[in-house]
Amino acid sequence: MSQETAPSQVGHLKALLDEASDYLPDVSSRKMFGCHTLFARDHIYALVWPQEGGRIGLKISDPDRYAELMEMPGAAAWSPGGGRMGWWVLVPPEFHADKETLFQWVELAHGYAAVAPPKPKRSRAKIRK
Repeated sequence: MSQETAPSQVGHLKALLDEASDYLPDVSSRKMFGCHTLFARDHIYALVWPQEGGRIGLKISDPDRYAELMEMPGAAAWSPGGGRMGWWVLVPPEFHADKETLFQWVELAHGYAAVAPPKPKRSRAKIRK
């Protein structure tokens, strides 16, 4: 069973992540997967995972930088519902108190999302009766 997180901790992490993204261009937010999520253009790059005591997750799509972050003590692959999400890292909890380091990694994740190719438009199939 997953550990519940105090709403105040989730609120704190949301505010921290928003502050880290405040000066970055083309950022929007919405709720997805039960998480506060941030997007650069239409690509998700960060979230607040409300389980496990509350964690900040970043999508690091460069294999070398992903491996670098994953090797840090306390980092973990984001696995909602037991399924691993590619390129997603729950940053070490120590980052929550180290704004300089957190902000650098948030900026990096945002940069990858900002230059990702546009997503193809989905066609809306008609429902047959």
